[in-house]
Amino acid sequence: MWLSRSSFDALVTRAHEAEVAFFTLQSHTAVQQQNFDWLANHVNRLEAERATLLHRVLGVAMTAPMILRGDPETPAEKPGMGEPLRTSDRPTDEEPGMAVTAMQAGSFEDMGDQAATRFGVVHESMTGSVMYTR
Repeated sequence: MWLSRSSFDALVTRAHEAEVAFFTLQSHTAVQQQNFDWLANHVNRLEAERATLLHRVLGVAMTAPMILRGDPETPAEKPGMGEPLRTSDRPTDEEPGMAVTAMQAGSFEDMGDQAATRFGVVHESMTGSVMYTR
C-alpha cells in the first residue's frame, strides 16, 4: 500500500503533536501529584494536632485519619472511618460492636444493646430517647 507524501507528512505531524501532548500532560500530572502530596501532608498534620487537642481538652484519645498515597488495588490494613469492624480487627474475647475497639479504629458501628448497657447507655422505649446513666 502506498501513501502520498502529504498523507505521510500529516501522519508524522500528528504523531509529533501527540508526543508533545503526552509530555505536557505528564509534566502536569507530576505537578498535580506534588500539590496533592503537599496538601495531604498539611491535612495529616492538622488532623494530628486536632486529635492531640481533643485528647488534652476532653481526655478522649482518638486516632487521627491519615491521607496516604497507595495502590488502590491493595485493601487497607484497618477499616476506614464509618466502615464496620472486621472480625480480624477485634480482640478474641470481644463481641461485635464493642465501643473501645470501634472508637480506636474510628468506626461508627453500632455497639449493640448489651455493650451499651454495660457502658451506661440505655434506650427509653416510650420516647425513643437515649439516656446516659454514667
